[in-house]
Amino acid sequence: MKTLPPLLLLTLLLISCNSDRKKETISNYIRYIWKINADKRYDLLALEEKKAITAQDSLEILIKKFTEGEKEQPSADSLIADYKKDELYNSNLLTKTKVKIDSFKKYNPGDNAFFTEYIKSLEQLRDFTASQIEEIKAERYLLEKYKSDPDQVLCHQVLCRYRIRKEQPDTTSKIYTQIFYLSNDTKRVLAVNQ
Repeated sequence: MKTLPPLLLLTLLLISCNSDRKKETISNYIRYIWKINADKRYDLLALEEKKAITAQDSLEILIKKFTEGEKEQPSADSLIADYKKDELYNSNLLTKTKVKIDSFKKYNPGDNAFFTEYIKSLEQLRDFTASQIEEIKAERYLLEKYKSDPDQVLCHQVLCRYRIRKEQPDTTSKIYTQIFYLSNDTKRVLAVNQ
């Protein structure tokens, strides 16, 4: 009897375990969503990984999304530099707005409606600017993260066909085809498309 080389055996074992984990994750998700308690109501017909989505794929999508409407698509580096400038500008604006709010609050002579409304508008500007800074930081973080390791697998796109049978006495069934996006470790369903 011929034995398989250890490296080939390990590779086959990893592939089969990974495939089983995908099957288990998707099956558990389907059973939970459809509230299926009996295995006789659910059949997995086909499971096929379409693509491993990498950081590079996501970087390209982010750049396209962040530069919608522009004639030329900038590089990730130039986009990151722009985000740094935007963050600095908004941080300076936030500081100046806070100083202005404090100075008007100190100066406000009692029930002056003009000053009260003006301070409210400055507080709204402060809050909006603070939220913009957080959004800029988050977008820059994603760009930098995906750029630093473009080959990192973020998720797996898996095509799945399955059948769901209705409960007794009506046992008609329906076949569904969906694309599942599983986490890198294939233990979680991140999203599902029809």
